[in-house]
Amino acid sequence: PFFCWPAHTLYPAAHRGPYCVVGMIALLHVSAVAVGSLQAKPLGWQPRNTGRSRCSLRCLDDSTDLWDSLRARLETTAPPPLGVDDIGADKMGPSDVISHLMRGMQADSVQGCTTMLGFAVKEPGERCEDTLGQLLPGAFSDGVSFQQYLNDHERYNTLTQLAEWKCMGPPQMSDMSRKAAQKLLVRRDGCNWEDFFINLLLGDAEVVGKRWLVTSIYKQGVAN
Repeated sequence: PFFCWPAHTLYPAAHRGPYCVVGMIALLHVSAVAVGSLQAKPLGWQPRNTGRSRCSLRCLDDSTDLWDSLRARLETTAPPPLGVDDIGADKMGPSDVISHLMRGMQADSVQGCTTMLGFAVKEPGERCEDTLGQLLPGAFSDGVSFQQYLNDHERYNTLTQLAEWKCMGPPQMSDMSRKAAQKLLVRRDGCNWEDFFINLLLGDAEVVGKRWLVTSIYKQGVAN
């Protein structure tokens, strides 16, 4: 089907009559030519052989190193790097922050700890636990010392050997949605699931403004 604009949009008001008729006749002629060019091919018609060679697909030589490298790239769980414009509360909610942190911890525990410090509320003094016994990531000066502490701690070393993790439902919000608490399950390779908790606070940060920050983490017991 062809679409024809209304005559009053193509020609001035004073010249609609004859020019519109001529335009319609020309359009009908073009339509007839177009329809004629689309006639069905006779029965048994075959495309003419132009002598050109057809395309063919070839597989590259099997290379163990190549496939291992490709598999490693596909299986990596490392999160992409984030910029200043990516970490504000309007871009990353509590669930987004937790997913980013846990993926980083699973991919590389030292880098994951460093990333968590970048999302943690800075704690003054030397204490690394609050009055409830929850660990304060912001009390550590760098990712290496934080990772070493976790690795040497009986309850927390699962985080440095993380094989799998999952959230147990959405975060529990409180204080007019300015605080969030997320329960997760974590486990080492060949071990059972263990409970793990992350607490967050919607705070103010320089340059970024409002963003979700980690206040404390807590892990119960050790599973075999």
